[in-house]
Amino acid sequence: MYNYGRNPGFRFTGNRVHDLGGTAGVANFTGYLIYGSSLTGTASNRALIANNAVYNVNNGTSTLYGMYMLSNDTTDIYHNTIDFNSSTATTTGTVYGAYFSGNLNSVNFKNNLISIASAGTGTKYCLYNASTTALINSNNNGFHLNNPGGTLNFVAGRSATVRFTNVADWATATGADANSLGSNPLFVNVAAGDVTPGAWGYNNAGAGVFAQVPVDINGAARSTSTPDIGAVEFTPTGCPAPFAVSVSNVRVNSAQVTFSSLSSAVDLQWGPKGFTPGTGQGTTITTTTYTMTGLNSYTAYDLYLSGNCGAGQTSVWVGPYSFVTPVQVGWIENFSAGYDPLATTPKPMLWSELNGPAANPTVIASNTSAWMESGWLNNGTTGAIENGVPVTSSATQGWTVTPTIDLGDVTHTTYFEWDMGVTTSGGTTAGVMGLDDTVMVIISTDNGATWNRSSALKKYDRMSGVSPFGGRYSLNLSSY
Repeated sequence: MYNYGRNPGFRFTGNRVHDLGGTAGVANFTGYLIYGSSLTGTASNRALIANNAVYNVNNGTSTLYGMYMLSNDTTDIYHNTIDFNSSTATTTGTVYGAYFSGNLNSVNFKNNLISIASAGTGTKYCLYNASTTALINSNNNGFHLNNPGGTLNFVAGRSATVRFTNVADWATATGADANSLGSNPLFVNVAAGDVTPGAWGYNNAGAGVFAQVPVDINGAARSTSTPDIGAVEFTPTGCPAPFAVSVSNVRVNSAQVTFSSLSSAVDLQWGPKGFTPGTGQGTTITTTTYTMTGLNSYTAYDLYLSGNCGAGQTSVWVGPYSFVTPVQVGWIENFSAGYDPLATTPKPMLWSELNGPAANPTVIASNTSAWMESGWLNNGTTGAIENGVPVTSSATQGWTVTPTIDLGDVTHTTYFEWDMGVTTSGGTTAGVMGLDDTVMVIISTDNGATWNRSSALKKYDRMSGVSPFGGRYSLNLSSY
């Protein structure tokens, strides 16, 4: 659905866009499902996009935009629901819930609900505001990432390097979405076309826009001052489930969960990734912050929460909220399980790749690199990783990134050690690095949010004496 140019009073309301790509998720198409190019209203007659629902979209390998807004002016975008949660969607392309770019002036984006759980491995953004100088007026929205596939999943972003994994960080950095939510909307039955939320947190959480949107997508009256977020006005029932859940301060043996709740108590359950709620470790609390202890290092966990209203009344379990504890001193990686950081289940766990020349700060161009699984010094095919650096090109800036290493809070003497050698490409004979080749070991102290060339612990080049027969190298981490 597309509109181009100046169109005072334009109305795009009450539409359903759904069941694209069939049920198998093998159709490949670049989707601009709601597209406004230079859409412009006037101060007295603004353009309006409201009460639209997008759901059940199965895409193969191409880029997908729920909304694509290019150079908009005097436009209100209210009460839309975009659900990219199909488990059969396999797209390796980037998924955008709502994308804004170009010249943006007086664009209001409020009361919208975007949820993404696509199983594809492509980068995902609930909201992408590409302008570096102009932010849309965004608030009272819902942005939910429901354990999607891949490793590059963001609530919001402004570029390939300025991106945010949760609503709080986005709000702090931009001043936008101070009243927006990141919790699961618990849609009633999306497969059948019912995008009614079941989560209490979205009830009465919208901004008052009754003059522009007096009814919902089904024709039901909106609240005049506190409407519900999304395309559907609803009345929740039963014991309310917790919302605005966040897991932070993840350490080797502990992690902290914070949330909001309308129930008198909350049940927590956590356990190894994939466990069934009710079979894990748990507790019931009356606060909205809790620290889980006794965790194992370098282990994937799932966390579930349920409202507890007493007398046997509980809400549905919300989750899983997944996290992985960092590695600790003594960790060894021998790549026995393979190497594929871009797999749906990355191997090794928490390992990742980046691409971009080291700088201050490094601008990441993509999440792929030339690192690949190999045998040690090209003997065999497993047990090591390699990067085949082109002799006549300086175009490769591939990074392979380890999991976070928790060095503890006390004085320590710790070394980072690895084996390294140089061979001819694909061969086992001694090799020599090119004159323009450099291998750097760079440390990030903010869990990989930023990478700076100035933080390189060591640089190796043609003159560094890297062994062509393989040697062990070591760097002191005691100051970190």
